[in-house]
Amino acid sequence: MTLNSKQQRQEFMPVYDGRKAKIKGLWKRGDKYYARLKIAHPTNATTAIIKRICFIYSEASDSF
Repeated sequence: MTLNSKQQRQEFMPVYDGRKAKIKGLWKRGDKYYARLKIAHPTNATTAIIKRICFIYSEASDSF
């Protein structure tokens, strides 16, 4: 079974800064940015939980 372009999943792509260096832990998928977080497991010190958290951006919250 093949998927058409609307059904295909977009890949997580690394984000680069102005000097073309990867920004550690920051990924882009489509129009959204994600942070990749590694969280220590509360009961087992050798196990880590890896999560990707989506950033929500609005222009109204951009002004300080």
